[in-house]
Amino acid sequence: MAYATAADLATYMQQPDLDAGTADLALQLVSDSIDAEVGQSLTEQTLTEELLDGPLPGSSTLILPSYPVTSVTAVSVMERLGQWTDLVAQQDYLWSAKGILTRISSAYTPDNPQAPFWPRYPQSIKVSSTRGWVEVPGGVRAVCLAAAARLITNPNGVASEQIGGVRVQYSGTVDFTPMEMAALGRVREVVTA
Repeated sequence: MAYATAADLATYMQQPDLDAGTADLALQLVSDSIDAEVGQSLTEQTLTEELLDGPLPGSSTLILPSYPVTSVTAVSVMERLGQWTDLVAQQDYLWSAKGILTRISSAYTPDNPQAPFWPRYPQSIKVSSTRGWVEVPGGVRAVCLAAAARLITNPNGVASEQIGGVRVQYSGTVDFTPMEMAALGRVREVVTA
């Protein structure tokens, strides 16, 4: 799904007669490049029994591979080969919108944060959750529109040109400016402190 519409792009570029097919293609290419840059799709998605590797040995904290997290509906761990144990929210684990799952014991208190560990084996944790944005952040939408406008105005991706001796250099990809990279960095980084 593109992070902006063809109508948004026509308005942004002040071209009311902008071809919708061209706009849709440019927006989709840029949206796909944004996803590749941030390492996840930013649209809301529900994942059921996603298999995850355990974190470092002795860790009670697990960071989910994408965020923001809007719900965690089930967590199971394989503490012994082939034997899954369902965990109970608020009793066995806590979760945050930043995608951090913390194992706790029923005796957990803030004064005694002793917590059990996650299994450390590959594919030893199953998580069902909903992640991403219902409405993509405005900064991402702005990056999408700006990059799509550049793509439409320079469809061959000419990065530099030389007339004497005829030298043309193509970027061949959707390039983001340093300011756009900074905006995308804000949706990519999970800050745990």
